[in-house]
Amino acid sequence: MLRCSRLAARTMATTFLHSPKPRPFTVSLLHDLASPNILPSSSSKTPSDAPAITHIAQTNSPANKDQRPRQKLHVLRAFLASYRHAELDHTPNTIRSLYTSLATRSIHSSLSDGELSALIQIFGTISLSPDSPAGAFRDDSGFTSKYLGHRCYWKFVRQLVSDKLKLGKRLSTCDTYWAMVAFLNSPTTKQLPDPLAKASAYHDQIISNGEDEYASMPYLRALLSSDNSRHATLASRAICSVLQRPLLPHSVLRLALACVCRYRQSFTTSQRNAICQAASQLLSSTNRHHRMSLLPSSVCSTRELEAWASSELCLLLGPRPQQDVWPVLEALALYHHQKLKSRNPVPDVLKLNCGDLGVVCLLETYVLPLPSYSEDTTHSQKYRQNIRAIWKQWALTQQSRPSHVTEAIVHTFLRVATHFSDGELVDACGHFCMDHQLWTTSRTEGVYARSLMAAYISSSAMVASPGYRRLVNSDTTHVYPFLSDAIGDAISRLLNHDALAALRLYRLCMDRVSLPRNTHLVAAVRLSSLGHGPEFLALLEDPTLSISECSQVWNAVVNWYRYQQCRSIHRDILHALQVALVRLLQQCPTLPLHMLPAVQYILPMAASSVAVEILCTTLRSSPKYFQRSFHQRMFAALVHRSEYRLATRLLDEMEQAGLTHGIYRRRLIIQSRRGCTTDLAEANIPGRASPIPSVSGATVAVHPDSAIPPRVALRLLVQRRRLRAAIHLLYLTRKSVSQSEYTTLGNVLLHSASLRRRRASSNRPSPTHAQVARQVFDLFAHLKDRHQFQPDAVTSNILLSAVLKWRHHFDSAKVRVLFKQFLETSAMSHSSFARHTRPMFKQFLQAFHVRGDAKAAQAVVGMLKAETSRHRVDMERWQLLRSAGRRRARRR
Repeated sequence: MLRCSRLAARTMATTFLHSPKPRPFTVSLLHDLASPNILPSSSSKTPSDAPAITHIAQTNSPANKDQRPRQKLHVLRAFLASYRHAELDHTPNTIRSLYTSLATRSIHSSLSDGELSALIQIFGTISLSPDSPAGAFRDDSGFTSKYLGHRCYWKFVRQLVSDKLKLGKRLSTCDTYWAMVAFLNSPTTKQLPDPLAKASAYHDQIISNGEDEYASMPYLRALLSSDNSRHATLASRAICSVLQRPLLPHSVLRLALACVCRYRQSFTTSQRNAICQAASQLLSSTNRHHRMSLLPSSVCSTRELEAWASSELCLLLGPRPQQDVWPVLEALALYHHQKLKSRNPVPDVLKLNCGDLGVVCLLETYVLPLPSYSEDTTHSQKYRQNIRAIWKQWALTQQSRPSHVTEAIVHTFLRVATHFSDGELVDACGHFCMDHQLWTTSRTEGVYARSLMAAYISSSAMVASPGYRRLVNSDTTHVYPFLSDAIGDAISRLLNHDALAALRLYRLCMDRVSLPRNTHLVAAVRLSSLGHGPEFLALLEDPTLSISECSQVWNAVVNWYRYQQCRSIHRDILHALQVALVRLLQQCPTLPLHMLPAVQYILPMAASSVAVEILCTTLRSSPKYFQRSFHQRMFAALVHRSEYRLATRLLDEMEQAGLTHGIYRRRLIIQSRRGCTTDLAEANIPGRASPIPSVSGATVAVHPDSAIPPRVALRLLVQRRRLRAAIHLLYLTRKSVSQSEYTTLGNVLLHSASLRRRRASSNRPSPTHAQVARQVFDLFAHLKDRHQFQPDAVTSNILLSAVLKWRHHFDSAKVRVLFKQFLETSAMSHSSFARHTRPMFKQFLQAFHVRGDAKAAQAVVGMLKAETSRHRVDMERWQLLRSAGRRRARRR
């Protein structure tokens, strides 16, 4: 037995050592591997790890010492795989065992760069986690400290980084980041008199031996949190090293700008010149074409603009002399510093004293993520005052500026045009737009001119002034080659707040300037969405639009409503669309296929005689697969609106087209549900098939199989509150049915009247139980006095149900008296148990339960059980007598 167990352990250990994939990592396996003893205690053994523990005992022997590092390497790789796939719970024992197993540096040379980086990242992440186990390690004196576990983690990270450097391996971005974090958080570093000075030397050492992309982030954060102004020298060196890097992440750049803001008063002239020189080298190496292509346009989202304005230093500054770099840097630093203090800062930019370039750059950085303030807040007023003051001081002065400054001014103007009055807007636009030589230098500046011209045209002052005709004169098109696009953009801007002004501009410019092809489509959609029916119809009647363009406008508007999933359209717009479609059919009888879905969507909403005419016209020329869908939607809409004459006409057209599958039955049922009359009720009497007069006077024959049963007809009439028609139908059926059937029909009428309903198309509230009870009793008296109605036990149950629901008048005491009278007067032995006795007891039981009378409810339950057992005995006796009679009949 012992030999078999040893053989199994040896086989399992051999498989573990020579398998290509590492064995799944377990806590006990790593603990036993790290244990200095040959065999662990019996309490720590587990059945799953027993063979591995046996193999560890064999490998700990002096004869097998060479195999133990190899096994450690396998276990460490298994740990990395388990950590990567989230298959391991990081308990203190696991971390302690892993630290103990890695205490020797002999296996570091066997690990790859990626595995060492993964271990560094694991211990760095565990150190910063809030649930990191404290007290997992003890020092030599046996004292357990709360933060001692964190210190060992950082010590281990630094040990791994040091071993990696000694092995001649280059540090990755992750290694340099965690190395700086471990150094700054180490207790040894914190005990130094000047930790940041030592951290600066360590920072230079780490950067020289590894990737420096994110290594400066912990060091810059430490500089920002320092209260010592003498650290300005360290900050200037760190900022220069950051700005001189070829790859500059946005997060590192923001920290560098924050350091500029933090130490701007402590920098010496030489330090400031060094920072400016580093920034100039960074900007001079930037490709201008790439920089201009990254400029955000007016269609960028707010998030993109915020990211661009807060991080892209190269886009904001541009190549410029060294003496102009520092004001811009200081302006950006002040912006970021105030942004950290407040979510939406409103700095007093006139007091920054940063120069023209710095203020323009700050203006662009601050204006791009434009917040949506209300008009009556103090915050909004201060913001608008800042913008106006900047523009009056720099933008509106007659002076020569570099092209990138002009771009910044124009770009900020496009973002804040709504904050200006009409006079200021016209003055600013006239200053920048009328100088056409300013926009002939590059294509990008022409795009700015187009956007600025659109803002100029869309201003309310310009719309009301006679400058429109001068501006859109054909003589100025050679001066402004982008004028047609600018007018198209202006129409799009005006459609957002003044659709009529956009329409006037469109009519004014359509003869003078060749507008973009989609301008009339945008105008039509916007006018229709705002409900301007006459203006929209006038746009469709534009003589300059061809038939194809008019059909495109019509199709675009209807498809816009389709995509918005609108269930209804404004009445004026619906009428305009209908009239426009009729005119299109007059000019082009055969509609194109791409318009058929729009026609199918819009016609059921109209549901008029004109819509039927259009549908009948389109059915003749449309494919078969469209005809059936047209018919279903249009017929349902007509019947829903009670347009039976138009529905009959549509059915006649469909009969000619050969699409009359089950049409008579469907029409008769829907008409009976929607609007039953006395003639229709008389026509549905069983055995009779008289013609039904329609609304137009024509007669339509009723199919014999389509007659509705009298019960269904009575219920439908009562549901539609056609009580007189229902009583008349009951009177007409009295001669053709027996007395029992007539009583059954009367009970159906009473039961339908006792249901508490409200019409879906009515705004009146539901009738109360008192009103329903009075209506049922009045109807019962009318039927009994004038129509020879003979009640039965079911009738009494119907009247009882109407009375018991009237809880306000019939309390528990009155219900008890009523129940006693029913027991004394009703002959339960001679009535049906299923139709009278059981429903009566259930109604009283529910009435007592609702009124909270538990004793009476228990008494009713006992009586119901007794009646049920008696009924069961009677049924068994009746079945025995019936079977005996059948046997006697067979014997004969």
